[in-house]
Amino acid sequence: MPSGPSRWPTGPACDRQQRLQHSPLRVRRNAAAPAGQALARIPGSDRTRTGGIAYSLAHFVLIAGIIYLALGIEVVLAHMTHHPLQQPAGVPLDWTSTAALFGGPALYLVGRALFLQLTVRHTPLAPILAAGTILELLPVARHLPALAALALVAIILIALVCYERISWQPTAAAK
Repeated sequence: MPSGPSRWPTGPACDRQQRLQHSPLRVRRNAAAPAGQALARIPGSDRTRTGGIAYSLAHFVLIAGIIYLALGIEVVLAHMTHHPLQQPAGVPLDWTSTAALFGGPALYLVGRALFLQLTVRHTPLAPILAAGTILELLPVARHLPALAALALVAIILIALVCYERISWQPTAAAK
């Protein structure tokens, strides 16, 4: 072994680096714990089927929702850069862009509800109501400036997060 300086951090710096590297894993593990606990209580063959559906079908819907939301945000930003002086809030989006901006979060929330139903056998009502509200506002949002439409989606999602943070405990659903 070479006796020169080590390339790897040691001491307190090493501990801090390891904590920082593993903290996202810890957060994901804590978030997935109720689903894992609920799946562990299901008999073997049903567990495989339920886990396969939950972690493939439901995650597909979740990812599709994220992609559509990202597409909608990208279109809003494009509208803002192409029309900066004429209309500071942007021009109204076309139907396709509005559907992506509003359909993405609705699809994500439905996928999340599906995942929770398949794993912990509990679907909170708030995400389903938020998805319905987002879809009901789609025709109204078609006539709003692009930035206002994005703000409307953001307000609904922020309200949902605040409500769930206050009222819903994910570990209680797994018990």
